[in-house]
Amino acid sequence: MTSPPLTPGTVTLNPVDDAYVAGDNVNANFGQSTELISDGSPLRESYLKFDLQSLEGANIALGKLRMFVTNSSGGTQSLKQVTSNSWTEGALTYGNRPAKGTAITTFVPNTNGVWREVDITGHVTLNAGSLMSLAIDTVSSDGYNFSSAEATTNRVELVVQSSAPTPSPTASPTSSPSPTPTPSPSPSPTSSPTPTPQPPDFTIKASPAERTVLPGGSTTYTITVTSKNGFVGAVLLSVSGLPLGTTASFSQNPVDASTVASSTLSVGTSLTTRQGSYTLTITGTSGAIRHTATVTLRVGLL
Repeated sequence: MTSPPLTPGTVTLNPVDDAYVAGDNVNANFGQSTELISDGSPLRESYLKFDLQSLEGANIALGKLRMFVTNSSGGTQSLKQVTSNSWTEGALTYGNRPAKGTAITTFVPNTNGVWREVDITGHVTLNAGSLMSLAIDTVSSDGYNFSSAEATTNRVELVVQSSAPTPSPTASPTSSPSPTPTPSPSPSPTSSPTPTPQPPDFTIKASPAERTVLPGGSTTYTITVTSKNGFVGAVLLSVSGLPLGTTASFSQNPVDASTVASSTLSVGTSLTTRQGSYTLTITGTSGAIRHTATVTLRVGLL
């Protein structure tokens, strides 16, 4: 069913699906739980899905995820992209959970009984007009709980501030001019062709080109996004090609590429990460514009 059009202003959305999964109970479903949980031991991961179809065409000024903390944690929580929207809260288990993507941002919910707000404006902008799935996980054993959409009060929510799209100007009708005699052309100097204006764009670079770490170690790369031809806007970063047992996050995501912007890509391996050479692809996306850069990660090859 198509969502009704958005009235410009502030809208609050609860998840259409939300549930957590348990690594020690791979076939269990917790879709009716009044709490969502993120914990590294015992392993718990939470999934949320929001319907953003009513935001199609809107100018997104702010998008923030609000979670009411029922069990605070000093551990860093990762809020990650989930590309698949086919899952439902009534069927989700650890065994069939969709794959998680790159971290959008991280946060520490270290105060109990308060609302924890996380700014995800860039990600909401990219998903306006469709469904948007998110996941929250952590490597910390200090578990984090917050109220789900099934709670009686203080339900998890997405607050979006937006404005209506700018209407295209309507051309005024013009009258046809009366025909006039055509004078004989006089010779004139040949003018130089006018350069064709280039559309706004951006470039993305990653440095250094190669890093080497031992299993269990970590390293960083600098990602630089530069505006071209007057480009202004947010660029969402993601990384692919990571070996198993490896995590990655950006210090700033999305980045504002109005001039030159940079973000630090942190990559952490585990003791189970296989030794070898891996090509990581960093992708920058803004609307229909997409560019990539590659770097090499060598694990254990000193």
